[in-house]
Amino acid sequence: FGVGRAATTPVAVLSASGTVTWGRVIMRWLFLGGTLLAAGLAVFALFVLRPLGHEGPLARPLSHLAFLGLGLAFVGADALAHTKGVGGTRFDLWVSGAAIVAGVGAALAALAPRVSVLRFGAYAAALALLVAPTLAGHALDASQTTVLSPLADMLHVGTAAIWLGGVIGLGVLLPRLTAA
Repeated sequence: FGVGRAATTPVAVLSASGTVTWGRVIMRWLFLGGTLLAAGLAVFALFVLRPLGHEGPLARPLSHLAFLGLGLAFVGADALAHTKGVGGTRFDLWVSGAAIVAGVGAALAALAPRVSVLRFGAYAAALALLVAPTLAGHALDASQTTVLSPLADMLHVGTAAIWLGGVIGLGVLLPRLTAA
């Protein structure tokens, strides 16, 4: 601090360091993409295929797609949870929990072609993952509205999952159904 000619040039005391890397972006895409695929596929299977009586003939490919989505979510969440600098944060807690849920769900989906009732456990795990992006993200920050931001975020994630899972479900499963 100074006035006149003797004033020195100010030097920043605080700095913002960017922690966004390509690796972290890919991890987040794997986690979110896998979560959206698995949860949307669960909604598609339970609320579209099951009432129409088509879930049974498609049980094996449904299990494979659920395994793919839950496996991607597990890989992304596990990698994010083990990223340097996130330990002990709310993000770390929820992403670590999501990795466990996705891993258990992927195991259930992998076993579902042998024991068909396990696919419902995989669907439940996929649907449980839907809250993780909201609870780990910025919607719960102090600068956000208490109720509206988390609600809007969960609604956004849920509808994106229904859209993505529905489109992929139709694209992959419909040709198999018409061929049968």
